[in-house]
Order: sequence, then structure tokens, then C-alpha cells
Amino acid sequence: MDDLNRGTGRTTGLMLCALGNALLAPSTEVEFVDHWPQTHSVARELKQHLAHMAESLGLHIAVRRDGSRLFVRSTLQRK
Repeated sequence: MDDLNRGTGRTTGLMLCALGNALLAPSTEVEFVDHWPQTHSVARELKQHLAHMAESLGLHIAVRRDGSRLFVRSTLQRK
């Protein structure tokens, strides 16, 4: 890999932060912003990764794509 910013785990870490922030604020959509520029096709792929990560962790999270932007939101209801 020529680019030192690729393959570092930063995207995974940012995904975990976005999921955590969504869980902390259940009624709020949290935007996921990667350290690498997002295009429509990259956003489509990252949306699948975010949804799979949330499902694998047993989290109740909705992932929404708006063009090249991604948003996550907890689907749990506060009691």
C-alpha cells in the first residue's frame, strides 16, 4: 500500500464512534464522516459495512444514505 492513510483501521474506528454516538443519543441521526473522501459508490459500500457491523454487535441501528453522506440512528425507544 502506497498511501499511509489506507489500511490503518481508521474507518473502522470512526464507524464504531458513529454507532456509539447514535446509541448515546437515540432520537438523533449521527453523520458518519470517514477520514477518506466519500463518493456515492464508496458511501453505498460503507453503508453496508455499517449495517453489518451494527448487526454483528447486536445493536438496533438504522443506516441511511443521502448521496455520498451516511447517517446512523438508534432504533431503540427510550422508556
